[in-house]
Amino acid sequence: LFSEVTADNFFQSDDEFISALGAAYTTLYGMYGTPGVIGIQEISSRHLVVPTRGQDWDDGGHWRRLHQQEWNSEDPAAGGAWGVLFGGVSTCNRLIFQFEQLNNPSTTPFLSELRALRAIYYYWLLDIYGNVPIITSFDIDPSTITQSQRSAVYSFVETELTESLPDVTSAKDGTTYGRVNQDVINTTLTKLYLNAEVYTGTAQWAKAAAAAQAVIGTGNYSLQGNYRDNFVTANEGSTEFIFAIPYDKVFAGGFVTPAQTLHYASQATYNLTFQPWNGWSTLEDFYNSY
Repeated sequence: LFSEVTADNFFQSDDEFISALGAAYTTLYGMYGTPGVIGIQEISSRHLVVPTRGQDWDDGGHWRRLHQQEWNSEDPAAGGAWGVLFGGVSTCNRLIFQFEQLNNPSTTPFLSELRALRAIYYYWLLDIYGNVPIITSFDIDPSTITQSQRSAVYSFVETELTESLPDVTSAKDGTTYGRVNQDVINTTLTKLYLNAEVYTGTAQWAKAAAAAQAVIGTGNYSLQGNYRDNFVTANEGSTEFIFAIPYDKVFAGGFVTPAQTLHYASQATYNLTFQPWNGWSTLEDFYNSY
């Protein structure tokens, strides 16, 4: 039957393994949605603000509360980011379950990649929400789910990343673009350790330095000669990118930053097929820092 995918006619080769685990990455398309993960992370900072202009962008005061760090559980950003990140966790759990059922030694690198990606989703959950449930089973009974302390989530993320590291590829080329490799894991560990004192009460500066040096020491990355080149449309050749989300107009939508940030009149300036939303802006101090 060509209309069904089963263990008998799929999960037979590395290409099929890669195709299957791709579902765990497509959740990342929601990172730059509205409000998405970037919204709750950046609009609550000193980088971005969403001014109300006339009747536009008030949205019941949501964006204002977000910027002033006064949001509540009913605000879209709180639930939006939660849905994106736990959606990623759920998909990783499902795929890990399916890969484990194969009992095939060839799947070890892919299982480690999925564990690491799940840990990255949990790193963001740890950073944004703190006390969240640690869920590693795909078929768990929802009534049994409980919160874990932030320090426990930190330990889970660290363990998953460090245990996955040896079995994940060290390659940095077209085959790993947009995927987790050892550099991505060490970069996530660097960020985790940099904030360890906030997450657990204990600083981990030496661990942060070691994880960062592991990435620097590969020689895989360098600053672009022109900073703006990181933001051009065809930027997949950037020597700065460690972990990218490869959006695509047809197959991988969701990157709405141009629409969010450009002025209405920018439609004519850039000959766009849509009218931008005249929304997200940078703060004056941050803009002047450039």
